[in-house]
Amino acid sequence: DKQSASEEMTYKVQTECYTFLNNHVGELTIQDPITTNATLIKAGINQENVRGYTMGEICNILGVEYIVTGTITQNKTYTSNYQGSSTNAKSGDNKSKTGKIFKSSSSSYSSSTQNFQTAMTMNIYTDKNTNIYSKDHSSFWPTNDAYKITLQYMLKRTPIYKK
Repeated sequence: DKQSASEEMTYKVQTECYTFLNNHVGELTIQDPITTNATLIKAGINQENVRGYTMGEICNILGVEYIVTGTITQNKTYTSNYQGSSTNAKSGDNKSKTGKIFKSSSSSYSSSTQNFQTAMTMNIYTDKNTNIYSKDHSSFWPTNDAYKITLQYMLKRTPIYKK
């Protein structure tokens, strides 16, 4: 809906990416997000001015050979509504003159789920400012946390991923 994610959500996704990738990089060492963010802050780089730097310059500032960048876009799509009801009826004999009695009970329920469309773009650059990986992918899943599955899907296809 054309709104930026909260700063907390940005760090959460960054940490999820680091955690997953760190377990699947073989001989490479992945710099933890705390070090990355602290180094960028000390260098005066933030979300407002990061586009004024090349990825090669950022690699050199961070002291790394590769940098993984990405964008997640998530838009609300449709709402799924579910409704249902049930009724139970019992009959029994009444020992009085009125005849049979009927007892019934009923219940109803409803739920509503917001669905989302999630798309991701991922790039990997070298310290020479060369883009060695660039992919876009839309998630099949309509859930709010579909970005996690999409992130893992894309990381598994990068040249730095090892089983």
